[in-house]
Amino acid sequence: MKSLLNSRFIFFMIFLACAAILGYAFYLEYVHHMEPCVLCWVQRALFAGAGIIGFIGFIHNPQGVGRRIYAFLVLIFSILGIVAAGRQIWLKFNPDNTGCLPT
Repeated sequence: MKSLLNSRFIFFMIFLACAAILGYAFYLEYVHHMEPCVLCWVQRALFAGAGIIGFIGFIHNPQGVGRRIYAFLVLIFSILGIVAAGRQIWLKFNPDNTGCLPT
């Protein structure tokens, strides 16, 4: 019996998690009328990138080196998302900032 934690299942779960996060972001934007800033859009793009790569990995079902390539690409998008989120948190709690600017 195959393990439930094969690469196809993991890539699909990455896709579902990213889709849920993006769905919640759009819910906050359109239902609660919270306007996203530039860094919010950057984070959405990075989540979308990780989700798309996860979906392609799910469809492709790679083995060996291919699995590592997809995992590496998801990791890169995730690390960039962490950096963008850290920058946004720093801007929110820094009393000298004028807004949520990417620079």
